[in-house]
Parts: sequence; C-alpha cells; structure tokens
Amino acid sequence: MRLKLSFTFEVSTVESSKKRALKKLESLRKPVSAVYSVERNNTQTPRYLLRSMSKKNKKPPLAVSNQSSVIGTGRKPGARIDGIGGLYVNIPEDADIGNKGEWVEIPPIPGALVINVGDLLQILSNGKYKSAEHRVRTTSTKSRVSIPIFTIPKPTEKIAPLPQVVEKDGIALYREFVLADYMNNFFTNPHDGKKSLDFARI
Repeated sequence: MRLKLSFTFEVSTVESSKKRALKKLESLRKPVSAVYSVERNNTQTPRYLLRSMSKKNKKPPLAVSNQSSVIGTGRKPGARIDGIGGLYVNIPEDADIGNKGEWVEIPPIPGALVINVGDLLQILSNGKYKSAEHRVRTTSTKSRVSIPIFTIPKPTEKIAPLPQVVEKDGIALYREFVLADYMNNFFTNPHDGKKSLDFARI
C-alpha cells in the first residue's frame, strides 16, 4: 500500500510539473516568435516548440563525488532545475570565454529555470541560438531524480532555418531535412561533441 501511494504521488507530481513546464515554455515561445516575426497563426511554430516528451532518470547517491563520477546517458544538447547541483556545460570551441572544451559546473539558483538549447532550435534560429553540450552527475550523498521535458517536433516534420531568419541573415547555414532522418543519424553514430549538426550543415 505504501509503495502504491508513493507511486501515485510521484506520477501526479510529474504530471503537475510537466503542465507547469509546458506553460512556461509557451510563455517563452512568444518573445522568440516576436523576434523572428513568426505569425501567431503559423501552425508550424507551436508544433516545433511545444510538442513534449518526458523521461525520468534516477541517479543513486555517491559517497565520494569527483569529476569521473558521471552518471547518466552522456553528453547531450536540453532543461534542468533543482537544488542539488551537478549540471555541467561544455564550453564550445567558438566561445569567447573560458577554456575551450572545459566542463563548467552551473550552480543551482533558487527559483531559476535553466533551459539548455538543443540542436533543433540552433537550426531553426540559423545558428543564433547555440545548442549546449551538458551532462549531469551526482555531487552529494543525496539521491537525484532527473525528469527532463523535451520539446520536439513530430518525426515526419521538415526542419530548416525559419524563413524570416534566413531573410534577415541573407544565407541559410542549414539545409532542410526530415526529423526522423536526423534522429536516425544521431542515434546510429558515435557521439562526438556537436558533430551531429554536420548532418544538416550546408
């Protein structure tokens, strides 16, 4: 009975958090749309930015925490928030600050929402927004539960830089492709930094 009650509470908490996250994402979509002059009635935009997929990962506590104690599915370009810490972001080669290739810990800020831009938003924005390589590791003796909420288009959607952005930039940095093809390339090849973006680069 105790297990059932705990599971029910956990599921309801996840669903409640997911609804709040999607509401926040909708509010964040508005200024992005305004910057790129995307019409409100453009049915492609909400699908691009608001279709969600949730996933739960539990990471057990570690008695000793160090840089090699990385637990999770590896490096990936998404959103994280909690009070435990352990979020690390990789400094890209074209960054103006820090040591290139260094993993920098992002300390948690109470009440703050951290959003890691993914590859698809980098492509949609024609490189204006850079996807961030990140990883999560345990940094204390506390158990850690990560519940990422991804915003991702349907597999059949065609992805390309938004026309409004290309018009302003004068050139498209990425070609159009079907999302399913991009994801197939992403998961069938070894991960090596952000080289998965080469699939779409012109």
